[in-house]
Amino acid sequence: MKQNYFSKTFYIFCLFVLVACQAQTTPTEAIPTTIPTIIPTSTAIVYQATAPDATKNIGEIVATIPLKSENISFVYGFGSIWAAQPRDGVVVRIDLATNTVVAEIKVGMPTGNDYYPTPGGITVTSERVWTSVTNAISNDKNGQSKLVGIDPTTNEIVEEIPLGNVKYPQITLPFKTAWAITNDNNTLWVGDFYQGVVLPVDIQSKQVIATIMQVDHVTELVPFDNSIWAILHRKDGIARIDPSTNTIIATIPLPLEEHGPSDICSWCVNGMAVGDGNVWVSLGLAKAIAKIDPETNQAVTRKNFEG
Repeated sequence: MKQNYFSKTFYIFCLFVLVACQAQTTPTEAIPTTIPTIIPTSTAIVYQATAPDATKNIGEIVATIPLKSENISFVYGFGSIWAAQPRDGVVVRIDLATNTVVAEIKVGMPTGNDYYPTPGGITVTSERVWTSVTNAISNDKNGQSKLVGIDPTTNEIVEEIPLGNVKYPQITLPFKTAWAITNDNNTLWVGDFYQGVVLPVDIQSKQVIATIMQVDHVTELVPFDNSIWAILHRKDGIARIDPSTNTIIATIPLPLEEHGPSDICSWCVNGMAVGDGNVWVSLGLAKAIAKIDPETNQAVTRKNFEG
């Protein structure tokens, strides 16, 4: 189970920080002075080593924007924040110039199940905003999940990529639920939480290139240092994937005690960012963050936080 941090009231907090854990930018787009982050509960913490403007306090709130529904993920691109709201089956676009919601794009029917969200993960390429639609709640091969591409100039869905089936040695099952999505410009990377697989998807051909197995309960994917980094939510670890071979080249344990307070997801690790040449991981229920050195593939620092 992925730890559920939803609450009844959700806001977007525009901060004087670059929130790398979810705020992605298009390859040619300049980063604005203020970068928003969506904080679903009052216990969420955002960390940043430096502030772009020394006269401003790090983490200063400059706008609060109420939203109608919960957000499972969000991304920055095309001068806006794009928030996935699975309870309503929509992607919401927030204009940073006015701090207002300017579009709600219907991407699918809500599943009514937090573990099979529509939309799920969300990412931005140079031309599209991509998110996922979950159709395969049961093992129904006719109800395949897919990725949908939104044109930011029209706020309409203009592309679809079916995710097909996952073939195991003894059985074939439909790709179920994409909580984790990222991209490295040419390829979309999609993680299925329940199947424990990651699919690289070629954007131009709209074809699944490979199936990477044993990525246990992946909740987040981040591209960095010629690799794709995946959070192993129930294993308290990180998997590093080599895109040139589509294989796991390192499995990195995190600096945690043997087992956390949750019987299902242990410490419920969730949240990853890149900064200062390292990978930073939120240690979930441990109320700490860890720094991973990409040169050694080891967690080298842990920072604990009170409260």
